[in-house]
Amino acid sequence: MRAVRAQIWEGFVTENALTRWMTVREAASYARCSAVTITREARKLRLRGYKLARRREWRFTADAVDRWLMDSREPRPYILDSDEWSVR
Repeated sequence: MRAVRAQIWEGFVTENALTRWMTVREAASYARCSAVTITREARKLRLRGYKLARRREWRFTADAVDRWLMDSREPRPYILDSDEWSVR
């Protein structure tokens, strides 16, 4: 049983050791939005974050912020005016 737990733990550490963890301010800078937006989206469970115990601090991965940005993006069609059709 200990061997299985050790393998699981080693896999967890190896997989997550290279993950870059960001604070709220770093995530906001990365996403080019405000820290309030990052915190609000994490509280509403739209942005996957991890709250540190007893410290009231959030941590985010770059992958989670990228996923949130792509999911929250609404495709907006670009409509050409008749003036834009003409060649100048």
